[in-house]
Amino acid sequence: MRPADDRVRLKKEGGRYHHGNLKDALVLAAERSIAKSGSTDLPLRDVAKLAGVSHAAAYRHFVSKTALLAEVAVRGFASLKEKLLAAVEVAKAPDARLIELGVAYVTFALESSGSFRVMFDSALKPFTQFPGLAEAAAESLAVFQRVVKEAADAGALRSDDLNGSVTSAWALIHGHAVLLLDDHLALGVEDAATSARGTMRRLVDGLRAR
Repeated sequence: MRPADDRVRLKKEGGRYHHGNLKDALVLAAERSIAKSGSTDLPLRDVAKLAGVSHAAAYRHFVSKTALLAEVAVRGFASLKEKLLAAVEVAKAPDARLIELGVAYVTFALESSGSFRVMFDSALKPFTQFPGLAEAAAESLAVFQRVVKEAADAGALRSDDLNGSVTSAWALIHGHAVLLLDDHLALGVEDAATSARGTMRRLVDGLRAR
């Protein structure tokens, strides 16, 4: 249940806002606003208001709304990477690891929808224009690449087109996540995980080595 008041409360140190707290609060305020509205089209002035600071104070950390969104995306990709890594450690069999990877991806999209929408917003392309963003995105995709390769090496997937298998896995589970986010699949988080597991199982069966 989302609280009625989405404002981010900042703690002051010595009567002044702590530098790190303010930047983190602006990022959190943006994430919450986007998660609530489903849109990345939010003025920096509105984010500053949610964070309880002045417009000028927000500009001391982010020169534009796009710069703020880039920071949200960097942190989002880093968080996604950690969740994917944690998920694949649970399963032992290579094909099961790929399935759990997909479930973790969908769960992240639903539980961190503000970040997820920003991470794939076309306004941030190309990622190379923002410090750390291209690297963060590549590191999360690298988890997909590694798990697919491990499955292929173990004979659980075809090994003749690894890049194609990675693209198929990512495209399918990303599309599944977006359908859920946009309410085209009316499922709760728990049911969504079950649905994602089924989707990934069908993908693995389709890519299985013959």
